[in-house]
Amino acid sequence: MAQITLTSGATPAFLSKNYINRDCYNASAVAVSSGDTIKRRLYDGDPTGPWNSVGSSDETTETITIGLYQGNLLATRSIDFIALLNINLKGFVLEYSANDGASYTAFTGGTQTVHASEDFIISLASPVSANKIRLTMTTTQTANAEKSIGQFVAALGTLQMAKGFTSYEAEWIEAEMASEMANRTKQYAYIYSADNSFEMYAASAGFRFVPAAERTSLRDIKNTAAPFLFYPFPGDQVRTLSLGKFRQGSFKDPFSTEYIGAGYDISFEFEGVGGS
Repeated sequence: MAQITLTSGATPAFLSKNYINRDCYNASAVAVSSGDTIKRRLYDGDPTGPWNSVGSSDETTETITIGLYQGNLLATRSIDFIALLNINLKGFVLEYSANDGASYTAFTGGTQTVHASEDFIISLASPVSANKIRLTMTTTQTANAEKSIGQFVAALGTLQMAKGFTSYEAEWIEAEMASEMANRTKQYAYIYSADNSFEMYAASAGFRFVPAAERTSLRDIKNTAAPFLFYPFPGDQVRTLSLGKFRQGSFKDPFSTEYIGAGYDISFEFEGVGGS
């Protein structure tokens, strides 16, 4: 597909699953120079609970190296989207390798010396092939702080809608269990899907007059076996980037009018599945 637009007002987008995931972790292919006990936070789906370095400073270079795995096999992925969300990094280099780390190439735009934003996102004009990604971090926006990353995403864009939503409603579902005591008081327990979150993103959405080609692409996304990333507002709510699926039976695509060529009115319910 064409490069994903990230400017304010950009239309909703769909991407592959995050290729930085539990398969990489289970294959022992996520290597961090420090902060090893919390490295799963890099892909757990919650940017508010970051990975942090330990004992770092602007004089200490920290690295994260991730082999991209499918199950227990190293996998070469097509990647055109990289996101580092909720970060404090100032100087860093993002690189990829297609030969299991024998050599690396910097992503276009991936070398930063004075980055000043809390998020960093690259949308490439053309995908690259990679089976390993390396992030080398030197300095932080506040001098000598621990390096911090809330979410590390590497994916392939699959569809960006030509038009925006005609309906959209987000829902944040808490994993909560309530028990009523004998005296009628209640106790609550929460099941955390990530270290810092017990809620999961969900949304109902609709589009009108969707062309036939976009309808086909959406149906292909619906019928994929793997979860995918849903990016409802890529230029405005950059951290609302969730891994999930269309809720079973929720995808509807009637004709917009009696004239078939007018397109389709498509609606669906999306439910997050979490990344950890």
